[in-house]
Amino acid sequence: MRAVELGLKVLRTLLERRDPQLYTAYWFASGLSTEFLATQYDRVEGWVRQRIAADTFLSVDVERAMRWMHALRESWVSNEELARVRSPVLIVSHDDRWHAGPTVAMARALAQQLSTSRHEHITGYGSLVLLESPERFLAIAEPFFASLRDPGQ
Repeated sequence: MRAVELGLKVLRTLLERRDPQLYTAYWFASGLSTEFLATQYDRVEGWVRQRIAADTFLSVDVERAMRWMHALRESWVSNEELARVRSPVLIVSHDDRWHAGPTVAMARALAQQLSTSRHEHITGYGSLVLLESPERFLAIAEPFFASLRDPGQ
């Protein structure tokens, strides 16, 4: 968790600078693959502009934002609570990025606790695979959701 704490410190510093472009560019860069950033940076810049225009999170006070970010990382569900989950769960992990999380190890641990889960790992992508390669994500998600419609498949 030390890497997560470091990542939160970086985010705090970026928010304190009150530079929405820098914060947002960092946010996208942390979740996209190195290859995508190198070859599609014009698209990323467009996404940065769109997020700045639409996202009120960037104008929230720093302490409130940090409380929210910490809360997201501190609310844990017990193994007993996980054992009560009966619905099918698709857990999709991505290549680790030191600060973005959740990690592959976390996804595997969660999958072990959920008897109704299926864990799929997407190699070569970060947490923003849905932006970078929706078709790659859908190749995993569509069969999972189809199996819910027809459990015999």
